[in-house]
Amino acid sequence: MIPEGVVEYFDIMDDGDIAEPPTFSCEKCGGIMKPKKYEGVHGITYEF
Repeated sequence: MIPEGVVEYFDIMDDGDIAEPPTFSCEKCGGIMKPKKYEGVHGITYEF
């Protein structure tokens, strides 16, 4: 699990597509991790 503060920091720093939430690479399997539910800094709620 990635702390919400870290997700928020990367959301602020990311210049990419705001339609996509911040994603992270899993150190164990190399898969992509996305927040299950997160209200982004741009007012978008992401839910997976």
